[in-house]
Amino acid sequence: EELVALEAIYSEEIRLHEDGQGFTLLAVPHPNDLEANHVSVELQVRYPARYPSHQAMLRVGNAVGLRPESIKLLTHQLNDLASQHARNSEVCGFNLVGSAQEFLRSVNQPMKTNDTAQHESLWHDWQQRVRSEDCKRNPAQFIGADASTSAPASASLHAAQGDTGRASDVV
Repeated sequence: EELVALEAIYSEEIRLHEDGQGFTLLAVPHPNDLEANHVSVELQVRYPARYPSHQAMLRVGNAVGLRPESIKLLTHQLNDLASQHARNSEVCGFNLVGSAQEFLRSVNQPMKTNDTAQHESLWHDWQQRVRSEDCKRNPAQFIGADASTSAPASASLHAAQGDTGRASDVV
């Protein structure tokens, strides 16, 4: 079955719907190179009772690094693809995911911003969330950390306080 195959391929990125009528998947441009990903979307696909002869219903949400017009274009392209597959009574899950990834590769650029705190990639965001979660679970392990661990935090603190960035400002 299509859902079983999708789950085997995208085991970490996919959640099958409890009723067995669809899936939700975090789509990224480069699934095997997390540091290269600057954009992502959550693709929700629902299969109607008469699928594949009836069009799968789609939702593109939780977009990261995409402009609203890019989200609309991606949604339109995926709906067109799902409609074409329904006309031919063909399953479309793999093609929808592949098409979303291809689109994301075409727009995979870091967001342009004046904020120097902007993260370089989704991978960096994820690393920061993991460190934050670890600190919340076990704060004692971060007390008395060596200087190499605390320097970036000190530098960020100084930058946030408006320090000049001179070497004497960074601990």
